[in-house]
Amino acid sequence: MNYPHVAFSADHNYIMPTSVAILSLLECSRDCKPCIYLLHDDSVTKDDFAMLAALVAPYDTSLQYLNVGNRFENAHEDHGVTKATYYRLLLPELLPDLSKVIYCDGDVLFQCSVSELWRYELSDNLVAGVHRQNYTLPEFAKYISSIGLDPTTYINAGILILNLDGLRKDNIESKMSNFAQSKYKYQDQDLINITFQGRIFYLPERFNAPPISLWVAICYMALCTIAV
Repeated sequence: MNYPHVAFSADHNYIMPTSVAILSLLECSRDCKPCIYLLHDDSVTKDDFAMLAALVAPYDTSLQYLNVGNRFENAHEDHGVTKATYYRLLLPELLPDLSKVIYCDGDVLFQCSVSELWRYELSDNLVAGVHRQNYTLPEFAKYISSIGLDPTTYINAGILILNLDGLRKDNIESKMSNFAQSKYKYQDQDLINITFQGRIFYLPERFNAPPISLWVAICYMALCTIAV
């Protein structure tokens, strides 16, 4: 079986929502055996690791921890999003034996099996993501256009498929890391769109839809609390 490989990133402050995202992934993906990776820094505690271990224990899966140290210590932060958002840029280096990986933000909730997303092949494209229709609205389109991008092709970076082989071949990781201190409003999401323009595979919008109903999120939070 070609197991789906899925990466998340978090610092200590975002461990709880990320654990809920991981739980939703596992609950919805019982048809496969996801291999999960958590990119983290030194702020993540022993208690955090213990909680995550207890969370995944009932499932037939693996969870590997990848410490990025202070690689993005001076990275630009904006509107409450910390430098942990940049850790995904290191995935080609941190997962040298993989040809592709799914990256998910810690605030996502799965509603279908990750195997449905894993089946997509990127060919010569470097990244796959979802374009949201609201990016063409004036409040978003004006900013997106100001950084030289087309609002009709801009993608959300919350859920991505990364072509790791292609990224390593083009040395994209080092190029993007150098831009991490640039003061873009949407940080690494802007960097991804700028760097990958012309080599983006567009996924159906259902794979990264706007926030789901509050009661579903509450149910997952309750499951997470029970599990630990």
